[in-house]
Parts: sequence; C-alpha cells; structure tokens
Amino acid sequence: MINELFEQILKVVFEAHDPEQIYKYDIVDNSILKGNMQNLHKQMFVKEKSLPTVKKEQKTFNKDAFKQIKKVVRKLPEQPKPSEPPQLVSKFSEILDAQDPDAFIIQPPDKKSKLYLETKIYFWETPASLKIKISSNDITFDVIRHIMTLYKQNAQLQKEHPMQHADPNRYQLWLIDEYDRRNKYRPDEEMGPRPMRDSIGEFQTLAFVENKNFKPSAAQGQSLLDEQIQRELEAQGFRQIKVQISNHF
Repeated sequence: MINELFEQILKVVFEAHDPEQIYKYDIVDNSILKGNMQNLHKQMFVKEKSLPTVKKEQKTFNKDAFKQIKKVVRKLPEQPKPSEPPQLVSKFSEILDAQDPDAFIIQPPDKKSKLYLETKIYFWETPASLKIKISSNDITFDVIRHIMTLYKQNAQLQKEHPMQHADPNRYQLWLIDEYDRRNKYRPDEEMGPRPMRDSIGEFQTLAFVENKNFKPSAAQGQSLLDEQIQRELEAQGFRQIKVQISNHF
C-alpha cells in the first residue's frame, strides 16, 4: 500500500500518466514542480476549516437605566454615622462609682408590720436631713451603714458636706434635745448615743454626728491615713485604686 501511495505522489508531481514513465530522467522545470506540488497538497491533505468568527455585541451605555439607579439610590435612607467610642477613663469611673464596696441598704418590713419605722435623720447639727425606712429591730451599726450609703447617693448632701470617713464606727446616732431652743438639731448629751450593738428603737428623729471619742487602732490609723490621701486625691480630681498582689505560686 505504501508503494501505491508513493506512485500516486510521483504521478501528481511529474504529471506522468504512464507509471512506466515515472522513473525516466525527464527534465522538469521549477514552475511545473511548483504547480504540481500545489495539486498534491489539495489531494493528499485535508484543508483546515476556519472556525466561524463570533461577532461581539458592542455594549452601549443605557442612560435610562442609569437614571433609574440614581433615583433608587436617592430614595434609600441615610445610614446613621457610627458613634464615637466612649472614653475609657470616664466609663471606668462610672463602674467604680456604681460598685461602692461600702454600700449597705436595709430592706424595710411591710408598712403594716409593727416593726415598720420611718425616721428622720438630721446631719451635723444642721437642718440637712434624710428620711429612712427601717425596722425598729435593726441594729444601730447597720442603720448607720444604711444612712451612710443613702447620704453618699444624695448629690446635694454630699456636695454641701462630703462624708469624710468610710468606717461606720466614726459616726454616732443620738436622740435630739427637744428642749434646746438655740439649736433644735443638737444631740441630747444627757441621753447619750445609741449603742452600736443594740436595736435602733422606735424614734421619729435622730441626729447623725461624728464620734468625738473615737480612738483608732493601728490598723484603723492606717485606714485613716488612706482616707486622708483619698480625700486629697478626690479634691484634685483623681481616684485612688488599691491593688493587692500575691507572690505565692
């Protein structure tokens, strides 16, 4: 089969109609060979088919659609601007104020109870006062702590006369001397202060004053020094924070 194919190629190239004439030494010029080679290419090879070209659609700018988009965008509600993060210092100060370690609140009994008591407390031998709701069986020490908490929460009282001490033992509750015409808010010295471990009793008015006879111990003396430092810092707009570090691992 290869020989037959070769003979066909020679026949086309040399245009020999007689196979016996294929191997003769005839003179063939270049023009004949060139034309024969073109015929050979047409007969022996498959002509490549060119792929059809796809016409790309030219995109045009749609002005009407663009106007519709602009209208929709204009109708959308404006997004609120993100608020600035709060200052860490002020936020931390609010947390410290809210978490008072010395805060103490007494829950009063029901008003129908025989133990329910409303008492008016006068401070520092002045008309400044607060009304408290407690039980007549509450311990005086706890009542003082309760009064101190309410006093600190009252901005007006705290501004006019800041509470100087955090220790309840630094204060006393006295009966008011009703017969003193010069100062009707003065404690009754004859009756003395209410004992700290006794129940408060049934009194409609009481005087809240500093304990003049208070003698601090060594530990309390350090506490007083800390209180003094804290008051000085607060006067300058600063706050004292105690940090306890343990080296036990």
